[in-house]
Amino acid sequence: MKKLLCVLLIFSLLPNFAFAESLGDADAHEITGTIKTIPSKTEFAKTLEDDIPKITTAAEETVPDSYRNKSGVKSLVASFGNNAEKTIATLANVSGKEMLMEGIWRIDFTDAQSAENAFIKLKKDENARTADYDTVQEFDLGIPENEEVVTEADEGGISPADAETADYYNDYNLYKNSWYLDDINAPDAWDALKEYGGADENSALVAVIDSGIDTKNPDLADRIYKNSADSHNSYRGTRVASVISAQADNGVGICGVSGGFDVKILPLKVFSNNNPSASVLISAINKAVEHKADVINMSLTSYAEQNASGTDGKIETMQEAINKATEAGCIVVASAGNYYSNFPLYPASYDNVISVGAYNTPRERAGFSQYNDYVDVTAPGQSIVLPTHYTNGSFNCVSSSGTSFSAPIVSAAAALLRIANPKISAVQASNVIKNTASDLGKSGYDLFYGFGALDLAAAVKSAE
Repeated sequence: MKKLLCVLLIFSLLPNFAFAESLGDADAHEITGTIKTIPSKTEFAKTLEDDIPKITTAAEETVPDSYRNKSGVKSLVASFGNNAEKTIATLANVSGKEMLMEGIWRIDFTDAQSAENAFIKLKKDENARTADYDTVQEFDLGIPENEEVVTEADEGGISPADAETADYYNDYNLYKNSWYLDDINAPDAWDALKEYGGADENSALVAVIDSGIDTKNPDLADRIYKNSADSHNSYRGTRVASVISAQADNGVGICGVSGGFDVKILPLKVFSNNNPSASVLISAINKAVEHKADVINMSLTSYAEQNASGTDGKIETMQEAINKATEAGCIVVASAGNYYSNFPLYPASYDNVISVGAYNTPRERAGFSQYNDYVDVTAPGQSIVLPTHYTNGSFNCVSSSGTSFSAPIVSAAAALLRIANPKISAVQASNVIKNTASDLGKSGYDLFYGFGALDLAAAVKSAE
Protein backbone atom coordinates (compact mmCIF):
# COMPACT_ATOMS: atom_id res chain seq x y z
CA MET A 1 0.00 0.00 0.00
CA LYS A 2 2.88 2.39 0.86
CA LYS A 3 4.39 1.70 -2.55
CA LEU A 4 1.12 2.54 -4.26
CA LEU A 5 0.80 5.70 -2.17
CA CYS A 6 4.27 6.89 -3.31
CA VAL A 7 3.49 6.23 -6.97
CA LEU A 8 0.24 8.14 -6.77
CA LEU A 9 1.92 11.07 -4.99
CA ILE A 10 4.66 11.34 -7.61
CA PHE A 11 2.11 11.10 -10.40
CA SER A 12 0.02 13.94 -8.88
CA LEU A 13 3.05 16.25 -8.87
CA LEU A 14 4.08 15.63 -12.49
CA PRO A 15 1.99 18.49 -13.98
CA ASN A 16 3.79 21.02 -11.74
CA PHE A 17 7.22 19.77 -12.85
CA ALA A 18 6.20 20.05 -16.51
CA PHE A 19 4.90 23.57 -15.84
CA ALA A 20 8.20 24.58 -14.19
CA GLU A 21 10.17 23.26 -17.14
CA SER A 22 8.16 25.28 -19.65
CA LEU A 23 8.25 28.56 -17.71
CA GLY A 24 11.58 28.40 -15.91
CA ASP A 25 12.21 28.14 -12.17
CA ALA A 26 11.46 31.79 -11.33
CA ASP A 27 8.12 31.90 -13.13
CA ALA A 28 7.12 28.51 -11.79
CA HIS A 29 7.80 29.60 -8.24
CA GLU A 30 5.83 32.79 -8.70
CA ILE A 31 2.81 30.99 -10.11
CA THR A 32 2.66 27.77 -8.10
CA GLY A 33 3.94 29.03 -4.76
CA THR A 34 5.36 26.58 -2.22
CA ILE A 35 5.61 22.81 -2.72
CA LYS A 36 2.28 21.05 -2.39
CA THR A 37 1.54 19.23 0.86
CA ILE A 38 0.67 15.54 0.93
CA PRO A 39 -2.94 15.27 -0.24
CA SER A 40 -5.66 13.66 1.84
CA LYS A 41 -7.42 10.41 0.94
CA THR A 42 -10.34 12.44 -0.40
CA GLU A 43 -8.04 14.41 -2.74
CA PHE A 44 -6.50 11.16 -3.98
CA ALA A 45 -9.90 10.16 -5.30
CA LYS A 46 -9.98 13.19 -7.63
CA THR A 47 -8.88 12.87 -11.22
CA LEU A 48 -5.97 14.72 -12.78
CA GLU A 49 -8.42 16.99 -14.64
CA ASP A 50 -10.03 17.99 -11.34
CA ASP A 51 -6.63 19.06 -10.06
CA ILE A 52 -5.87 21.45 -12.94
CA PRO A 53 -8.16 24.31 -11.78
CA LYS A 54 -6.10 24.55 -8.59
CA ILE A 55 -3.06 25.50 -10.66
CA THR A 56 -5.11 28.04 -12.63
CA THR A 57 -6.34 29.64 -9.42
CA ALA A 58 -2.80 29.96 -8.12
CA ALA A 59 -1.74 31.62 -11.40
CA GLU A 60 -4.58 34.12 -11.25
CA GLU A 61 -3.60 35.18 -7.76
CA THR A 62 -0.19 36.36 -9.00
CA VAL A 63 -1.32 37.98 -12.27
CA PRO A 64 -0.47 41.72 -12.45
CA ASP A 65 -3.45 44.02 -12.07
CA SER A 66 -2.70 45.56 -15.48
CA TYR A 67 -3.51 42.18 -17.05
CA ARG A 68 -7.12 42.32 -15.87
CA ASN A 69 -9.91 42.96 -18.37
CA LYS A 70 -11.09 46.20 -16.75
CA SER A 71 -13.24 47.24 -19.70
CA GLY A 72 -14.93 43.88 -20.03
CA VAL A 73 -14.20 43.58 -23.75
CA LYS A 74 -14.58 40.27 -25.57
CA SER A 75 -11.75 40.70 -28.11
CA LEU A 76 -7.96 40.84 -28.15
CA VAL A 77 -5.45 42.16 -30.65
CA ALA A 78 -2.16 40.28 -30.78
CA SER A 79 0.89 39.79 -32.98
CA PHE A 80 2.59 36.46 -33.54
CA GLY A 81 5.99 35.25 -34.65
CA ASN A 82 4.68 32.44 -36.87
CA ASN A 83 1.79 30.03 -37.21
CA ALA A 84 -0.63 32.34 -35.42
CA GLU A 85 -3.63 30.12 -36.07
CA LYS A 86 -2.00 27.21 -34.28
CA THR A 87 -1.49 29.37 -31.19
CA ILE A 88 -5.02 30.77 -31.39
CA ALA A 89 -6.37 27.22 -31.54
CA THR A 90 -5.02 26.63 -28.02
CA LEU A 91 -7.22 29.41 -26.58
CA ALA A 92 -10.57 28.52 -25.05
CA ASN A 93 -13.98 29.86 -26.15
CA VAL A 94 -12.81 31.61 -29.33
CA SER A 95 -15.85 32.80 -31.28
CA GLY A 96 -14.05 34.37 -34.25
CA LYS A 97 -10.74 35.63 -35.56
CA GLU A 98 -9.46 37.97 -38.28
CA MET A 99 -6.00 38.81 -39.55
CA LEU A 100 -5.76 42.62 -39.43
CA MET A 101 -2.23 42.88 -40.77
CA GLU A 102 0.49 40.38 -41.54
CA GLY A 103 1.18 38.66 -38.22
CA ILE A 104 -1.45 40.72 -36.34
CA TRP A 105 -4.86 39.29 -35.43
CA ARG A 106 -8.10 40.23 -33.71
CA ILE A 107 -9.43 37.32 -31.65
CA ASP A 108 -13.05 37.31 -30.43
CA PHE A 109 -14.29 35.34 -27.44
CA THR A 110 -17.68 34.25 -26.15
CA ASP A 111 -17.29 36.28 -22.94
CA ALA A 112 -15.02 38.80 -21.22
CA GLN A 113 -13.54 36.29 -18.76
CA SER A 114 -12.40 34.06 -21.60
CA ALA A 115 -10.75 37.10 -23.21
CA GLU A 116 -8.89 37.77 -19.94
CA ASN A 117 -7.80 34.16 -19.60
CA ALA A 118 -6.49 34.20 -23.18
CA PHE A 119 -4.70 37.50 -22.60
CA ILE A 120 -2.87 36.07 -19.59
CA LYS A 121 -1.97 32.95 -21.54
CA LEU A 122 -0.67 34.89 -24.55
CA LYS A 123 1.53 37.03 -22.31
CA LYS A 124 3.39 33.83 -21.45
CA ASP A 125 3.39 32.34 -24.95
CA GLU A 126 6.71 32.59 -26.77
CA ASN A 127 4.97 32.78 -30.15
CA ALA A 128 2.92 35.83 -29.13
CA ARG A 129 5.01 38.98 -29.56
CA THR A 130 2.28 41.27 -28.20
CA ALA A 131 -1.22 40.99 -26.76
CA ASP A 132 -3.69 43.75 -25.86
CA TYR A 133 -7.38 44.11 -25.17
CA ASP A 134 -9.27 45.46 -28.18
CA THR A 135 -10.68 48.40 -26.26
CA VAL A 136 -12.36 51.46 -27.73
CA GLN A 137 -9.94 54.37 -28.04
CA GLU A 138 -11.32 57.60 -26.58
CA PHE A 139 -10.05 60.04 -29.18
CA ASP A 140 -9.98 63.80 -29.01
CA LEU A 141 -10.62 65.36 -32.42
CA GLY A 142 -9.80 69.01 -31.74
CA ILE A 143 -10.28 71.94 -29.42
CA PRO A 144 -13.59 73.69 -28.63
CA GLU A 145 -13.58 77.07 -30.33
CA ASN A 146 -15.62 79.72 -32.08
CA GLU A 147 -14.55 79.34 -35.68
CA GLU A 148 -14.27 82.52 -37.68
CA VAL A 149 -15.96 82.41 -41.08
CA VAL A 150 -13.74 83.65 -43.88
CA THR A 151 -15.64 84.89 -46.94
CA GLU A 152 -14.97 86.66 -50.22
CA ALA A 153 -15.82 89.95 -48.54
CA ASP A 154 -12.64 89.67 -46.50
CA GLU A 155 -10.68 90.49 -49.66
CA GLY A 156 -7.74 88.56 -48.35
CA GLY A 157 -6.87 86.67 -51.49
CA ILE A 158 -6.47 86.75 -55.23
CA SER A 159 -9.48 87.04 -57.50
CA PRO A 160 -9.81 84.97 -60.69
CA ALA A 161 -9.31 88.15 -62.72
CA ASP A 162 -5.84 88.47 -61.21
CA ALA A 163 -4.85 84.92 -62.07
CA GLU A 164 -2.37 85.87 -64.78
CA THR A 165 -0.48 88.25 -62.51
CA ALA A 166 -0.64 86.11 -59.37
CA ASP A 167 2.73 84.96 -58.02
CA TYR A 168 1.49 81.42 -57.62
CA TYR A 169 -2.05 80.14 -57.65
CA ASN A 170 -5.38 81.79 -58.28
CA ASP A 171 -7.22 80.28 -55.33
CA TYR A 172 -8.93 83.64 -54.85
CA ASN A 173 -10.40 84.60 -51.52
CA LEU A 174 -8.02 82.73 -49.24
CA TYR A 175 -4.45 82.35 -50.41
CA LYS A 176 -3.13 85.43 -48.58
CA ASN A 177 -5.09 84.46 -45.50
CA SER A 178 -3.27 81.15 -45.50
CA TRP A 179 -0.37 82.67 -43.58
CA TYR A 180 1.05 79.26 -42.81
CA LEU A 181 2.06 78.67 -46.45
CA ASP A 182 4.47 81.58 -46.35
CA ASP A 183 5.54 80.80 -42.78
CA ILE A 184 6.80 77.31 -43.72
CA ASN A 185 8.38 78.67 -46.93
CA ALA A 186 6.00 76.75 -49.18
CA PRO A 187 6.50 78.95 -52.30
CA ASP A 188 10.28 78.47 -52.08
CA ALA A 189 9.75 74.74 -51.64
CA TRP A 190 7.55 74.58 -54.75
CA ASP A 191 10.28 76.35 -56.71
CA ALA A 192 12.93 74.01 -55.34
CA LEU A 193 10.87 70.98 -56.34
CA LYS A 194 10.90 72.08 -59.95
CA GLU A 195 14.67 71.60 -59.92
CA TYR A 196 14.27 67.88 -59.29
CA GLY A 197 14.06 65.87 -62.46
CA GLY A 198 10.69 64.20 -62.81
CA ALA A 199 9.06 65.98 -59.87
CA ASP A 200 6.28 67.29 -62.10
CA GLU A 201 5.46 63.72 -63.13
CA ASN A 202 5.98 62.06 -59.74
CA SER A 203 3.08 61.44 -57.38
CA ALA A 204 2.60 60.66 -53.69
CA LEU A 205 -0.27 59.15 -51.72
CA VAL A 206 -1.31 60.27 -48.23
CA ALA A 207 -3.65 58.03 -46.22
CA VAL A 208 -5.87 60.21 -44.02
CA ILE A 209 -7.13 58.06 -41.14
CA ASP A 210 -10.03 60.16 -39.94
CA SER A 211 -13.79 60.61 -40.39
CA GLY A 212 -13.96 60.36 -44.18
CA ILE A 213 -13.93 63.05 -46.87
CA ASP A 214 -16.55 65.07 -48.71
CA THR A 215 -15.87 63.91 -52.26
CA LYS A 216 -18.10 66.64 -53.69
CA ASN A 217 -15.78 69.33 -52.43
CA PRO A 218 -14.31 70.91 -55.60
CA ASP A 219 -10.98 71.47 -53.86
CA LEU A 220 -10.57 67.71 -53.37
CA ALA A 221 -12.51 66.17 -56.24
CA ASP A 222 -9.38 65.57 -58.30
CA ARG A 223 -7.25 64.71 -55.31
CA ILE A 224 -9.03 61.57 -54.08
CA TYR A 225 -7.24 58.31 -54.82
CA LYS A 226 -9.23 56.55 -57.56
CA ASN A 227 -9.60 53.23 -55.68
CA SER A 228 -10.83 54.81 -52.46
CA ALA A 229 -13.94 53.22 -50.97
CA ASP A 230 -14.11 54.94 -47.58
CA SER A 231 -15.10 58.44 -48.67
CA HIS A 232 -17.80 60.12 -46.65
CA ASN A 233 -19.40 63.53 -46.40
CA SER A 234 -17.53 64.64 -43.29
CA TYR A 235 -16.20 68.10 -42.60
CA ARG A 236 -13.49 66.89 -40.18
CA GLY A 237 -11.59 64.62 -42.54
CA THR A 238 -12.25 67.06 -45.39
CA ARG A 239 -10.45 69.84 -43.54
CA VAL A 240 -7.46 67.67 -42.69
CA ALA A 241 -7.18 66.48 -46.31
CA SER A 242 -7.56 70.04 -47.63
CA VAL A 243 -4.56 71.24 -45.65
CA ILE A 244 -2.51 68.53 -47.35
CA SER A 245 -3.71 68.67 -50.91
CA ALA A 246 -6.50 71.11 -51.70
CA GLN A 247 -6.43 71.69 -55.47
CA ALA A 248 -4.26 74.65 -56.43
CA ASP A 249 -5.08 77.05 -59.22
CA ASN A 250 -8.75 76.11 -59.53
CA GLY A 251 -10.11 79.49 -58.52
CA VAL A 252 -11.96 78.30 -55.41
CA GLY A 253 -11.25 77.54 -51.79
CA ILE A 254 -7.72 77.17 -50.54
CA CYS A 255 -4.35 75.96 -51.75
CA GLY A 256 -2.98 72.88 -50.00
CA VAL A 257 0.59 72.66 -48.77
CA SER A 258 1.40 70.35 -51.69
CA GLY A 259 0.68 73.20 -54.11
CA GLY A 260 0.35 72.10 -57.71
CA PHE A 261 2.15 68.79 -57.24
CA ASP A 262 0.36 65.47 -57.54
CA VAL A 263 -0.40 64.44 -53.96
CA LYS A 264 -3.44 62.19 -53.74
CA ILE A 265 -5.56 61.43 -50.65
CA LEU A 266 -6.59 57.94 -49.54
CA PRO A 267 -9.50 58.51 -47.10
CA LEU A 268 -9.76 55.84 -44.41
CA LYS A 269 -12.81 56.35 -42.24
CA VAL A 270 -12.41 55.03 -38.68
CA PHE A 271 -15.06 56.98 -36.81
CA SER A 272 -18.15 59.12 -37.14
CA ASN A 273 -20.26 59.30 -33.97
CA ASN A 274 -18.35 56.50 -32.27
CA ASN A 275 -14.69 56.15 -31.41
CA PRO A 276 -12.82 53.22 -33.00
CA SER A 277 -11.31 50.25 -31.25
CA ALA A 278 -7.64 49.35 -31.56
CA SER A 279 -8.41 46.72 -34.20
CA VAL A 280 -10.16 49.29 -36.40
CA LEU A 281 -7.09 51.54 -36.37
CA ILE A 282 -4.74 48.65 -37.07
CA SER A 283 -6.93 47.60 -39.99
CA ALA A 284 -6.81 51.17 -41.36
CA ILE A 285 -3.03 51.23 -41.06
CA ASN A 286 -2.93 47.96 -42.96
CA LYS A 287 -5.11 49.41 -45.75
CA ALA A 288 -2.66 52.27 -46.08
CA VAL A 289 0.18 49.76 -46.41
CA GLU A 290 -1.74 47.65 -48.93
CA HIS A 291 -2.35 50.74 -51.09
CA LYS A 292 1.37 51.60 -50.82
CA ALA A 293 0.69 54.95 -49.17
CA ASP A 294 3.74 57.19 -48.86
CA VAL A 295 2.40 58.93 -45.75
CA ILE A 296 -0.14 58.12 -43.03
CA ASN A 297 -1.76 61.09 -41.30
CA MET A 298 -3.56 60.60 -37.97
CA SER A 299 -5.02 63.85 -36.65
CA LEU A 300 -6.43 62.25 -33.52
CA THR A 301 -5.18 61.78 -29.98
CA SER A 302 -5.98 59.37 -27.17
CA TYR A 303 -4.74 58.92 -23.62
CA ALA A 304 -2.78 55.76 -22.83
CA GLU A 305 -5.08 52.79 -22.71
CA GLN A 306 -5.82 51.74 -19.12
CA ASN A 307 -5.67 48.09 -20.12
CA ALA A 308 -2.26 48.36 -21.76
CA SER A 309 0.16 46.03 -20.01
CA GLY A 310 3.30 47.86 -21.09
CA THR A 311 5.05 49.97 -18.46
CA ASP A 312 4.78 53.08 -20.64
CA GLY A 313 1.05 52.64 -21.26
CA LYS A 314 1.39 52.00 -24.96
CA ILE A 315 -0.73 49.44 -26.78
CA GLU A 316 2.06 47.15 -27.87
CA THR A 317 0.14 45.67 -30.81
CA MET A 318 -0.52 49.17 -32.17
CA GLN A 319 3.19 49.89 -31.95
CA GLU A 320 3.80 46.66 -33.87
CA ALA A 321 1.41 47.82 -36.63
CA ILE A 322 3.15 51.20 -36.87
CA ASN A 323 6.54 49.49 -37.06
CA LYS A 324 5.30 47.31 -39.91
CA ALA A 325 3.96 50.39 -41.73
CA THR A 326 7.31 52.14 -41.36
CA GLU A 327 9.16 49.07 -42.62
CA ALA A 328 6.82 49.07 -45.64
CA GLY A 329 7.85 52.66 -46.41
CA CYS A 330 5.01 54.67 -44.84
CA ILE A 331 5.99 57.94 -43.16
CA VAL A 332 3.66 58.11 -40.14
CA VAL A 333 2.59 61.54 -38.81
CA ALA A 334 0.25 62.35 -35.91
CA SER A 335 -0.97 65.37 -33.97
CA ALA A 336 0.61 65.81 -30.54
CA GLY A 337 -2.66 66.85 -28.88
CA ASN A 338 -4.53 69.85 -27.55
CA TYR A 339 -4.65 69.42 -23.76
CA TYR A 340 -1.85 71.88 -22.89
CA SER A 341 -0.09 69.29 -20.76
CA ASN A 342 3.02 67.15 -20.89
CA PHE A 343 1.01 63.93 -20.78
CA PRO A 344 1.95 61.64 -23.70
CA LEU A 345 -0.93 61.13 -26.13
CA TYR A 346 -1.23 58.44 -28.77
CA PRO A 347 -0.63 57.62 -31.58
CA ALA A 348 1.77 60.60 -31.63
CA SER A 349 3.88 59.18 -28.78
CA TYR A 350 4.53 55.81 -30.40
CA ASP A 351 7.98 55.10 -31.83
CA ASN A 352 8.35 55.71 -35.59
CA VAL A 353 5.69 58.45 -35.55
CA ILE A 354 6.44 62.13 -36.22
CA SER A 355 4.65 63.92 -33.37
CA VAL A 356 3.61 67.45 -34.38
CA GLY A 357 2.89 70.34 -32.02
CA ALA A 358 1.37 73.70 -32.95
CA TYR A 359 2.47 77.32 -32.96
CA ASN A 360 0.71 80.59 -33.90
CA THR A 361 1.51 83.55 -36.15
CA PRO A 362 4.19 85.05 -33.85
CA ARG A 363 5.81 81.59 -33.88
CA GLU A 364 5.00 81.01 -30.23
CA ARG A 365 3.71 77.67 -29.05
CA ALA A 366 -0.07 77.62 -29.26
CA GLY A 367 -1.53 77.63 -25.75
CA PHE A 368 -3.38 74.36 -26.32
CA SER A 369 -0.47 72.40 -27.80
CA GLN A 370 0.87 69.35 -25.99
CA TYR A 371 4.50 69.45 -24.83
CA ASN A 372 6.67 66.46 -23.92
CA ASP A 373 9.78 64.65 -25.06
CA TYR A 374 7.81 62.81 -27.75
CA VAL A 375 7.18 66.01 -29.76
CA ASP A 376 9.40 66.02 -32.85
CA VAL A 377 8.52 69.25 -34.67
CA THR A 378 5.97 72.05 -34.63
CA ALA A 379 3.97 73.59 -37.45
CA PRO A 380 1.32 76.32 -37.80
CA GLY A 381 -1.81 75.28 -35.92
CA GLN A 382 -3.73 78.42 -35.06
CA SER A 383 -6.06 80.38 -37.34
CA ILE A 384 -5.72 77.88 -40.17
CA VAL A 385 -8.06 78.52 -43.11
CA LEU A 386 -10.18 75.44 -43.84
CA PRO A 387 -13.20 74.66 -46.04
CA THR A 388 -16.71 74.11 -44.75
CA HIS A 389 -19.29 71.78 -46.34
CA TYR A 390 -19.79 72.18 -50.06
CA THR A 391 -23.50 72.94 -50.64
CA ASN A 392 -25.55 74.43 -53.45
CA GLY A 393 -22.55 74.76 -55.71
CA SER A 394 -20.46 76.88 -53.34
CA PHE A 395 -18.79 76.87 -49.96
CA ASN A 396 -17.17 79.25 -47.52
CA CYS A 397 -14.16 78.63 -45.32
CA VAL A 398 -13.45 79.03 -41.63
CA SER A 399 -10.40 79.89 -39.60
CA SER A 400 -9.79 77.05 -37.15
CA SER A 401 -7.10 75.78 -34.76
CA GLY A 402 -5.58 72.62 -33.34
CA THR A 403 -2.62 70.27 -33.71
CA SER A 404 -5.04 68.28 -35.89
CA PHE A 405 -4.17 70.80 -38.63
CA SER A 406 -0.47 71.05 -37.77
CA ALA A 407 0.00 67.33 -38.47
CA PRO A 408 -1.30 67.42 -42.08
CA ILE A 409 1.05 70.32 -42.84
CA VAL A 410 3.94 68.00 -41.92
CA SER A 411 2.29 65.10 -43.76
CA ALA A 412 2.23 67.23 -46.90
CA ALA A 413 5.92 68.01 -46.37
CA ALA A 414 6.65 64.27 -46.15
CA ALA A 415 4.68 63.69 -49.36
CA LEU A 416 6.68 66.36 -51.18
CA LEU A 417 9.91 64.69 -50.05
CA ARG A 418 8.70 61.57 -51.87
CA ILE A 419 7.84 63.71 -54.91
CA ALA A 420 11.42 65.03 -54.88
CA ASN A 421 13.03 61.68 -54.13
CA PRO A 422 10.80 58.59 -54.50
CA LYS A 423 13.53 56.42 -52.99
CA ILE A 424 13.78 58.28 -49.68
CA SER A 425 12.94 55.91 -46.80
CA ALA A 426 10.48 56.64 -44.02
CA VAL A 427 13.29 57.02 -41.49
CA GLN A 428 15.30 59.26 -43.81
CA ALA A 429 12.29 61.49 -44.49
CA SER A 430 11.61 61.81 -40.76
CA ASN A 431 15.23 62.75 -40.12
CA VAL A 432 15.21 65.34 -42.92
CA ILE A 433 12.09 67.03 -41.50
CA LYS A 434 13.59 67.16 -38.01
CA ASN A 435 17.13 68.12 -39.02
CA THR A 436 16.02 71.01 -41.27
CA ALA A 437 13.52 72.48 -38.79
CA SER A 438 14.06 76.09 -37.65
CA ASP A 439 15.06 76.09 -34.00
CA LEU A 440 12.52 77.70 -31.67
CA GLY A 441 12.51 78.12 -27.91
CA LYS A 442 15.62 76.94 -26.09
CA SER A 443 18.65 76.19 -28.25
CA GLY A 444 18.47 72.68 -29.64
CA TYR A 445 15.75 70.16 -28.89
CA ASP A 446 13.17 71.09 -26.26
CA LEU A 447 9.83 69.75 -25.01
CA PHE A 448 7.77 72.63 -26.40
CA TYR A 449 8.96 72.81 -30.01
CA GLY A 450 10.81 69.54 -30.52
CA PHE A 451 13.52 70.16 -33.11
CA GLY A 452 11.78 73.38 -34.15
CA ALA A 453 9.40 74.76 -36.76
CA LEU A 454 8.89 72.96 -40.06
CA ASP A 455 10.89 74.57 -42.89
CA LEU A 456 9.40 73.06 -46.03
CA ALA A 457 11.89 74.65 -48.42
CA ALA A 458 14.91 73.47 -46.41
CA ALA A 459 13.45 69.97 -46.19
CA VAL A 460 12.79 69.72 -49.92
CA LYS A 461 16.26 70.95 -50.74
CA SER A 462 17.68 68.17 -48.51
CA ALA A 463 15.57 65.40 -50.01
CA GLU A 464 18.57 63.78 -51.67
